[in-house]
Amino acid sequence: MKRCSEPECARPHYARGWCNLHYGHRRRRGLLPPRPTPLDRFVDKVQFTDTCWLWIAAQNGLGYGQLWVGEKGMAAHRYSYEALVGPIPEGLTLDHLCRVTICVNPDHLEAVAMRENILRGFG
Repeated sequence: MKRCSEPECARPHYARGWCNLHYGHRRRRGLLPPRPTPLDRFVDKVQFTDTCWLWIAAQNGLGYGQLWVGEKGMAAHRYSYEALVGPIPEGLTLDHLCRVTICVNPDHLEAVAMRENILRGFG
């Protein structure tokens, strides 16, 4: 069980590293650090290489990265493209040009029709 990060406090962790008592004190006094933005959280889960940006956090059963944005779970490569390039056009899907499913480098993603994505794939 996680414990409060306050020195000499043995109470169980409640939120953002503190027990209910210490978290409440900080919240009421306006001393909580700002929450990281979704983009900050995204960048913390990427290993940058010379070519690919490798997702090092949760993956789905097909080998694609997954993350939570607000209350919604989404594919990490889709978040990367939408956050750094723009919206994915209606009716299109993203193709990994590098063929590395955990790559989230937007330069390695291209919005194409599903048929085109399948024809480019292995098999």
